This record gives sequence, C-alpha cells and structure tokens, in this order.
Amino acid sequence: MAKTLPLHGQAVLASMIKGSVGAPETNLAVTFADCGDASFHAKVTDVEPKQIATGSTTDITGAGHLDEDISGATFDMEMTGLGGLKLVQNCGGDGSQQKECDIQALGVKVGSLTYKPITFPIKAGDVTGIPTVGRRCLPL
Repeated sequence: MAKTLPLHGQAVLASMIKGSVGAPETNLAVTFADCGDASFHAKVTDVEPKQIATGSTTDITGAGHLDEDISGATFDMEMTGLGGLKLVQNCGGDGSQQKECDIQALGVKVGSLTYKPITFPIKAGDVTGIPTVGRRCLPL
C-alpha cells in the first residue's frame, strides 16, 4: 500500500538545493545534500544541472531511489550562498502543490524558486526528473 511521506528536506521528492554563489561570476554552481537518515524512504543520488547562469530561468531536477511506493510527500527547500548566507529559508509544503519562494540576499529579492508539483502515486525504485524546481535569478 502506498504511503504519504514527510520527507523533510529529502532531495528526490524535494531537495535541499544549495546554490554556491561565487563573487561576481555569471554562473552559479549547484550542489545538493541528502538530509535524510535511515528512517527516510528516499535516497538522493543526483541533482541536475550542476551549473546555472545568472539572469536566466533554469529547471533543476533530482534523481534517486524510493524503497516503497508513495502516495504523497512534503518538501522543504533551502538555498545557501557565499559564506553560508541563507538565500532561501522556510520554503516547504505539500509535494503535490506548486509553491514559489523568494531568493533574498540581505533582505533584497534577487530571484525566486518555484517548486513544481509531483503527480502521485510514485512506484518504488529508481526515480529521475523529480522534483522540478524552476529557478529565476536577476542578473548580477
């Protein structure tokens, strides 16, 4: 029987995507961390692309493995920049619903992340292309 999972930052069904921002470059490196432990049912293995250009809109997707069928999920996204500056905080919700969150640097909006909804249920096994997070940054 499929379950609804609270993934709390799990990258396959809502990754904690860390955008590493270098001083004034036009590209941003994209890295990720799977914040789950043995009690989580999803394991993150990759996030694509590895680099995004400022001033553009880019879709970022995840891949990984589910150890059981799921009928729903929650997500939590964060973005951290140069020096550990929190760019996106408290951005989470129902994995089947779209949500947009501002990217802010020192209180100034510099872009946005849009979590795109997932269609459930999802069968156990290897999973690619979810979630899709649209990222829009203003030019530096």
